[in-house]
Amino acid sequence: MLDIQNQIDAGLERAFAKHGFAEPNIETLRKATGVSLRTLYKYVPSRDVMILRALELHGACLPQNQNADPNTSGNHR
Repeated sequence: MLDIQNQIDAGLERAFAKHGFAEPNIETLRKATGVSLRTLYKYVPSRDVMILRALELHGACLPQNQNADPNTSGNHR
């Protein structure tokens, strides 16, 4: 089952990277994952969750700034 989740995750990440978050419809996302619609929804229950999942995976791949102060990150005055 982990292989299917990894396949879905990789497909969603590719589709969103290629098309952005607004453009791809469910069929485009399904085709990118290579699974049936039923299987896609079994692992990822909604399009919103698909977007969140792709963002989480993408964020996990980004290097973390170990020296960043969490109290000031994002504060650009």
